[in-house]
Amino acid sequence: MRSQLAIVLLFAAACGGDEAHKLENGQYASTTTQIAEDNCNVAGTLGMTNNNYGRLTVTDQQVTHTGTFTSEIYMRSGNTLTRPMVSMDQAAGGPMNNCLLTDTIQDSGSISADDIITMTRHESHVIKSGDCTNVLRTMCMSTYTFKITRLGP
Repeated sequence: MRSQLAIVLLFAAACGGDEAHKLENGQYASTTTQIAEDNCNVAGTLGMTNNNYGRLTVTDQQVTHTGTFTSEIYMRSGNTLTRPMVSMDQAAGGPMNNCLLTDTIQDSGSISADDIITMTRHESHVIKSGDCTNVLRTMCMSTYTFKITRLGP
């Protein structure tokens, strides 16, 4: 009997035993909670809250964030969220410049409590082409953490 109980406990520990936190569809806010470095000037200020972060659509396998200008899909495994590295080209420096930057983003995070996600973002900018003279933050790196909290339906 004791050996059977020991096997069950070992199996539960090996399988992770952590119960997935509840995460519901709805409108969410984001708050910057930690800034390791922000040479690209994208993290905002520590403690800054954006109540217009966007909508999360949740399934057992993925979480989709739909914002004003972006749509991001995170793969979900229990409480863990991951997203493949994303690169996009962006014009920089305004209409008088032909500077083109590549913006690369890598996100990873977890559902840290019911309806709360803690996410870490690594973002870098590099020059792809053009004349980037006098354009700021053309070669930079930012790493910061933010918390995403449900506001309502």
